[in-house]
Amino acid sequence: FRGGFQIARPEAPAGADGDRFLGERYGNFSYRIPVPPGRYTVKLHFREYWWGPERPGKGGVGSRIFSVFANHRALLTDFDILGASSPADPVVVRSFPGIEPDSFGHIVLDFVPKVNNALVNAIEVIDEQ
Repeated sequence: FRGGFQIARPEAPAGADGDRFLGERYGNFSYRIPVPPGRYTVKLHFREYWWGPERPGKGGVGSRIFSVFANHRALLTDFDILGASSPADPVVVRSFPGIEPDSFGHIVLDFVPKVNNALVNAIEVIDEQ
């Protein structure tokens, strides 16, 4: 990774695999993930801990908006975790198949804030072969 800040959160959401959401990286940051040649599905896991009516930052939809790029290709544009989730299911997972490494053998993920900070809780890179 490069840039951003890592933080541990005191609580995980109820449900499956909540440990993925006990930490997050936020800010303006990127990941450079080395992979062999091939095609990959990239899964991004999100949970909004800070913003929301019952959360420490208050606010609501539109309090955090950011974009995510893989090797300069937009995966998410003006993404809002609160706008994509619900109180009953605060976890958002987005999958992007067919991602290929760049000429240096990396999948480069850039998280670019627009309103407040970008964030991600977990990243999965799954070989499609």
